[in-house]
Amino acid sequence: MKKLILLVLALSVLLTGCGLIGVSQDEYDDLMADYEDLKEEFAELEEEYDSLRESYERLAGIPDGGAIGPAADEPVDAPAEEPGSFAGDLASMLEVNEIKLETDWGDYYFLEITNYANCPVTVDAFVDFYDESGKVIAEDFNYIAVCDPGEISLLSFYSSEDFSWAEYDLSVEEELYTRSHTGSLSWESETGTYGELVTIYNVSDETVDYVDVQMLFYNGDVLVEYCSSTAYDVASGSYAELDMECFKEYDNYIIYYSGYSY
Repeated sequence: MKKLILLVLALSVLLTGCGLIGVSQDEYDDLMADYEDLKEEFAELEEEYDSLRESYERLAGIPDGGAIGPAADEPVDAPAEEPGSFAGDLASMLEVNEIKLETDWGDYYFLEITNYANCPVTVDAFVDFYDESGKVIAEDFNYIAVCDPGEISLLSFYSSEDFSWAEYDLSVEEELYTRSHTGSLSWESETGTYGELVTIYNVSDETVDYVDVQMLFYNGDVLVEYCSSTAYDVASGSYAELDMECFKEYDNYIIYYSGYSY
């Protein structure tokens, strides 16, 4: 693009000075023809550039005005540096929401991560758990194999001891090898005696190696239970059924699912 602009400018300067350097009429006519061709090509490339830029902004979730988020009137604030920290600029395109669940046998800690980047990412997450005195009492690690643009993933962590707060550290890179099939999956759920029977349908043209399903169960606004399950090698056009157990009273839930292949 830059080379073409320079060529157009160079020909323009040359043509304006033709009378001074003794260029013949035939040479001048040839130069004029080349100049008009280059101007036309430049206009076409400029139009293509504008179209590609609009496509990029649409895929990156950038509405008019430049705010990054689900909608122009709902801008997403940049992730806070505390208590979490990030490695690399790509991580700044993630929105992170922290969730805690206390149980009789330990505490869960979740990171709900939305990818607002324009590329699939893989995420490594390290968590330190602290007691009231500020002492680290436990550590945990989890990862996201691949998260496509616009997708929401859930990372779960566990401490057998009650913790006062947690701090996370994320390492985020563009994922070039693992293929996400999440967009080719659909689901439905049937409420049972103890939880939900979730059916995941693979409507893609290939087998999905891994289908991960996680559910947060709520009673009103209170988180009461968490369950996760994985199905393997779900063939094209088939489905997988997963029992998502909950032994607490609940009236609503949030489901997170993903499908991917290596």
